[in-house]
Formats: sequence, structure tokens, C-alpha cells
Amino acid sequence: MPDDGSTTPPPSPQTPPPRWRDVWQVPVFALGGLLLVGGLTTAIMTKPKPDLSLGLVDAQGLVEHQQYEEALAVLNDKVLEGINKNVLSPQQQRDFHILRARCIALGQKERGIDRPENHRAVIGEFQDAERLHAELTPPDTVLLCNALLSLGETERAVRRLQMLPDSRAEDRTGLLKRAIDLSIHPVSTPDHPAKPENAYALDLLTLLTGDEHLGVADRAWALARQGEVMLARGYGPEAVMKIVKTLPRLDGAPDVVLGEIHFTLARAYEQQNELDEAARELERAAAMIEPGSPLIPPLTLLQGDVYHRKPSLGNARERYAVIIERFSFSNELAGALLGMAEVEAESLIAAAPPVGEPGESLIENVSLDGALSHSIDLYTRLAELIRAGGAGAETAERVAQSLLIRFREQFEGREPDYRTAMQLASLAEQLFGTDKAPPDVILALAQVHQRLAEDILATASGHGGVLTLADADPATQREAREHLIRAGEYFRIHAAGTVTSTGVYGESLWAAADCFDRAGDTDGAISAFQQFSTDFPSDPRQPEAAFRLAQSYQARGDLDLASRIYRQLIAGRDTGERAGPFADASYVPLAQTLLSDAETGNDAEGEELLLAVVNGGLGGTRTPAFRTALRELGQRYYQIGRYERAIERYEELLARTSQEANISHDSGLETARFKLADSYRLSAAALALELTSGAMPEGERREKLKAREERLAAAGAAFDEVRAGLEAEPHRTALEDVYLRNTYFYLGACAFDRKDYSAAIAHYDAARERYPKDPASLVAMVQVVSAYLAMGDVAKATLANERAQRFFDSIPPQAWDQPNLPMGKQDWQQWLTAKDDLKRASQERGSASAAAPE
Repeated sequence: MPDDGSTTPPPSPQTPPPRWRDVWQVPVFALGGLLLVGGLTTAIMTKPKPDLSLGLVDAQGLVEHQQYEEALAVLNDKVLEGINKNVLSPQQQRDFHILRARCIALGQKERGIDRPENHRAVIGEFQDAERLHAELTPPDTVLLCNALLSLGETERAVRRLQMLPDSRAEDRTGLLKRAIDLSIHPVSTPDHPAKPENAYALDLLTLLTGDEHLGVADRAWALARQGEVMLARGYGPEAVMKIVKTLPRLDGAPDVVLGEIHFTLARAYEQQNELDEAARELERAAAMIEPGSPLIPPLTLLQGDVYHRKPSLGNARERYAVIIERFSFSNELAGALLGMAEVEAESLIAAAPPVGEPGESLIENVSLDGALSHSIDLYTRLAELIRAGGAGAETAERVAQSLLIRFREQFEGREPDYRTAMQLASLAEQLFGTDKAPPDVILALAQVHQRLAEDILATASGHGGVLTLADADPATQREAREHLIRAGEYFRIHAAGTVTSTGVYGESLWAAADCFDRAGDTDGAISAFQQFSTDFPSDPRQPEAAFRLAQSYQARGDLDLASRIYRQLIAGRDTGERAGPFADASYVPLAQTLLSDAETGNDAEGEELLLAVVNGGLGGTRTPAFRTALRELGQRYYQIGRYERAIERYEELLARTSQEANISHDSGLETARFKLADSYRLSAAALALELTSGAMPEGERREKLKAREERLAAAGAAFDEVRAGLEAEPHRTALEDVYLRNTYFYLGACAFDRKDYSAAIAHYDAARERYPKDPASLVAMVQVVSAYLAMGDVAKATLANERAQRFFDSIPPQAWDQPNLPMGKQDWQQWLTAKDDLKRASQERGSASAAAPE
């Protein structure tokens, strides 16, 4: 027999000897040749046939001496030819097939081989023998039943084993027990998963226990299996009653079997939440089961689970640790990791019971140091085990639900820890992947990213409110934006996965749009708000969705689309539709779109819309729209150079804001303060230009000179206030940083224009020290040159100019292209004039030195 235990294939048939009807056609060349052929033919025809029965006898002897491979070789080499030629008697053919079946079955058993092709060969040989009317002996029936069971053909095997006589009762019982085990625990393959046939197993158990000659050990075995099947079918109470009523009749059964029964009884009690009884039965089972039994890991795990639920976290922790440390190779490892992870996390809660409620400690000897961190490490290991396919009975769904419980503890606790909550939810997602994760996992991730963004912005605000991204510093802005975008993506995935549940779908779709909008992801916001508007036309939030969709279009630069929606909302207000406050809120942004688009012909309409709001057309001066319109009007006048009007609007805005104590922090007010100060400065510059542009009455000149002086003074005071306010801000935006820098230089400019050169030099020196590497520092340096020249101190002016030149030479040329530098054409020209003045002064000193007498 081959080494692998497979059946040796029959040899190819030999070429048959020549027959007379074939030979007679051969041409005859001589009479002698013809006679020779005839003689040879006669000899062949009369040769005696070989006795093939001798091969069967030899093979039978080899089988009796357990030389199965040699016996199979004899059958294939000496007897198979007779089968192919059909020269064996029916009895010889029966003996051949039965001997071949025995050789294959007993041979592979002897060599520890268990191959499906050998089992199929055994079954085939016995079937061939039976087709020839052979009657299998009881030992042969046992071999056939074992082969059928090995191939999963349980019912055929059971029909056969019932034919065994009482003299083979032990074999019959053994085969039936094997059939029961295979019904309860069928062999599965990745290509052919098998399900337990518990109902059939109960039928077989009834057949087994109906044997009046069944011994106590086998009755105990049957009871263990009955309990197992009843538990699997959900008959826990019935299993308990069956076991407790039968155990008294099993005195004398082996401890190992009784231990298994007590383990099954403990499982039944645990399923019914009778935890004290379960713990007691587990202790009994542990005392009976042998140390090397495969039941030790599941028994220890169940002990941990029972103590976990009692709860007795310290005892549970000890049992789980035994699995993790000593039985990490077992299928129970995943359950122990999960149990230990839950115990570690729950120990933190158990350590702080409600005040005034005395009770037994739940944590016993559990160490709380790093418990949560250890719990997360265990969950991480478990997730890796599940992804690797080695989690045994623990499913990704079960672990995900446990992780979500931990998530809620961190997300909704009295002291929420959103980053830990996100870590737990992310672990749950890793069990499946984003595309296959359950909706509640996706929703948890969406919620925690959203909350993290809000928490980051609230912390950055420093005064209890929540900043917008535009108000945050760059680092805060980046982090919060990333979380908002992630939240929007997860809300969108959750919405797509719950589209059949209208309410849940709508809430998640709205949340996705909101997060994208707050993150400044205009494409994501537009897509989500459009989808919401389409899918929920009667939702009360439709006007808000339209308004925010228009804002997203406006932010993206699609001003025509934005203005169209704003106009529709305003029209809805006028026609009585439920546009409500979003119709009122549309006036200012519609004005913004008209004033900022490329068409100048609609600027007047935009300004009229702003004036309509400021004049009280939308409900008075305390509305957000009123303040926004004031700010926009001030910005409009500031941009087009109508500085007096800009001053009026900005002053009114700031005055009204200071009177309204309920106005929360608004970083836009700092911008308004800066532009008010700059409007004073630019207005003074415009007056200076008027004073030099031509003749005017002396009275008017005095008025303009006075107004210029007042505005320069007001600008200086306002810039000083802006500087103090911005420097007090814990977190400034990038724009506010530019404004702060410019206040330093504009303070010097105001003093310089007032001819207070000492103050100007002090302000410019402060600016240079504050921004030593900023290209804007050149403004301070060149203005110091001009200030010293104006004071008549040529020496200091010369030194200041040399310093300015060195700084200018150290800066790359492209740095001067920045649009927000406080240095315009006039400043460059002023420096060139100062350089010419210094050059001329130097030449005059040289000429004076040459003309002086020696």
C-alpha cells in the first residue's frame, strides 16, 4: 500500500495472447511455417490457467497477520487481472472486494491516516461486494460505518450500525456515540460550512439510551450530550431538570464524565442567570476534570464570566488571567481578552460608587493603576485576533457592542474623555472596516468627532463659548476642521446605511451637512444640503437648509447661485411662506454677493439692502441682522474710500455692542475696531491731500487742519485700544495677527503725521523690536530716518538709514510683493526722498569742510 494510505490503482490490463481468428489471416509463405504456427497455437490453447485463488489465500493470510500493505499489493498484482478478465467465480470476486476494503480501512488506521479518498474506496469496495450478494460480517460492518461517519454520512452509518448483533453491542454503542458527536459538532470546511443537527442528535441519544444493556459510563456520557444539545436548542430549564433528576442514577460513573455533566449543568444555570448555582457546579466540575482535559479552558472562562456577572471583579480577573497566561493557544483566549478588558474598564466605575450607598466592594484586589489603558490594550489585542480569524466563538458584533458600552462611558460620563471614546469607537470600526461596520459604530464615530471639534473650539475660546473656525488660531483651526470633516463623512455614511429609517436618515444627513458647513468644506456641505432639500421637502428646517446652501455657494464663489436662493427666501417672506428668520437673514448676504461680484451695476441695490436693514426694516436694532448690516456698511464705505461714512457706521456698531451685555464674544468686533481706527487715519490722509491740492478759504483750511489733527489723534487712540485688545486675546486668527502688527506701524504713522517725531520714533522702534524679521519692519526703519531728518539730526538719520539699507538687502525681493504689508508707494517714495536728503546733506558737509580755512 502506498505511504499515504491511498488505494493503489489497478495495473493496466496485459496484452491478450493471440487468438486463432486473429492468426489465421497471417500470409503463409511456406508449408513449414504454417505447421509451426498451428503447433504454437495448439500449445497456447492447451496451456493450464493460473490459480488466482492462491492470491486471495495469500492476501487473506497477510491480512490476518496485519500486513495490510503487502496484502493489498498481492490483490492488485495477482488477483486484479482476473477481475478485469472476469475469470473469477462470484465468491472469489466477493472475497476480493472485501479483502481490499479491509486492507485500506485497517491499513490507514494502523498508520494514523484519515483521508477522504480512502474512506470512499472502503465504501466502494464493500458496496461492490454487496452488489455481488456478499453478506458483511459484523467487523466489516463496523469498518463500513466508520468510513461513512468519516465522510459525514451519518444517517447511512446509523442504519448500518443498527444491524449489528448484540454480541457487538460495544461496537454499536461506540459508533452511535460517534454519530451523536458528529451531529452535534459536524466537521466544517471553508468551502462547505456545516451546521449542528441537534434535533437528529436527540433522536440518536434516545436510541442510545434505549439500550437496556448500556453501562453507567455510557449513560453518563449520553446525559452530558443530552444537556449540551438541550442548551444549544434553548431548553435551559429542561436541561437542568434532566440532569438533576438523572445524576442520582449515575453512581459509579467515571469522574471525568461526571465533571463534564456538572460543567453542562453550570452552563445551564448561567444561561438562566442563577449565578450562585452556576459557580457551585463549576467548582464541582473543576474538582472532577483531569488536569489536561480540553474542558479546562472553557470551564475557567465560564468561571470568569460568572464572577464577572455576580459581580466579583477580582475573582473574574483571576480566571481571565489564567486563560490569557496559560491557555493563550485555546479558542477561549478571545473570550478571556474580552472579559478582562471589560473588568479593567468596569473596575474604574466600581471604585467610585454613588455617595451614601454602602455596599460590598466589587473590585476586591483589582489594581486601578492604568486600568483603562490596560483595557484598551486588551481590546486592541482582541481586535487583532478577530481580524486574523482566531477569535473562536467571540464575534466581531459581540466585541463591538462591548466597545460601544465603553464608548458611552467615556462619551457621556460626568467627565467625558472624547479622545478615549474615539479610540474605543475606532477599535470597533477596525473589527469590520468602514464599509461593513454596523450603523451604531459609524454613528458613534460621527458623534465623537463632532464633539471633539466642539470641545477644541470651546477650549480655544477661553470664555465658555464655542469659536467658529474663522475665529480660531491656525493650529486649532486645522485640528477642529479635520474632526468636523471626519464627523461629516461618518454622518453621511450613517445616513446612507439607514435610508430606510426616515427619521434617522434625515437627522444624520442634516448632521453631515452641518459638520461640512462648519468645517468650511463647501463641496460636502452643498452636496448634503441639496440632498436634504430634495429628500425632505416638508421638513421645518427647509428654509435653514436653503439659507446654508446659499452660504456655501457664496463661500465657494458661486455668487449667482447664492443670490438666487437668497432672493427666493426673501420672496418667500413677502408671500407669507415659512421662510421666517432665514428670509430676514438673507438680506445682508444677498447684499454681500451683489457688492462683491464682478458686476458694478448692482452695487447700488446691495447698498440699499444694507440700508433697509440698518433703517429698521427687519425688526429693530437688536437683531443680529442689524449689527451685521452695520458692519457690512462700514466695510463697504471703507473699501470705496468714504471714510467719514465708514467711521459713522463702525462707531455706531461698537457703541451698540458695548450697550448689549448679552452679546457674546465676537471676533468680528476686533476687525471693526481696527477698521474704525484705520478709517480715522485714512480720512486724515485724505484731508492732508485736500490741503495740498489747491487754494481754499482760510476758514475752511483751518477747519480741515483741525479735523485732520482730531482724526489723527482719534486714530492713534483707537489703534492703541486695538493693540491692547488684540494682545489680550489668548488665541488670535491669522488676520488678527496682521491687524496687530499693523497697529504698531500705524501708531508711529499717526504720531509722525502729527509731527510728534519723538513719539513716532518710539512707536517705530517698538514695532521693529516686536517684528525684527518681518519685512514690514522696513517701514519703521525708513520712517525713523525721515523722523530724524525732520528733527534736524542728520547723524542719527544717517545711522538709521544704514540700518534700513542693511535690512532691505537681507530680505529676498519677492517678500515685498505681500499685499498686506503696511508699506505703500508713498512710503517707498518717502524713503527715496530721505536718501536724497541725506546724500545732499553729506555733500554739503563735504563742501563746507573743503571751504573752511586751515
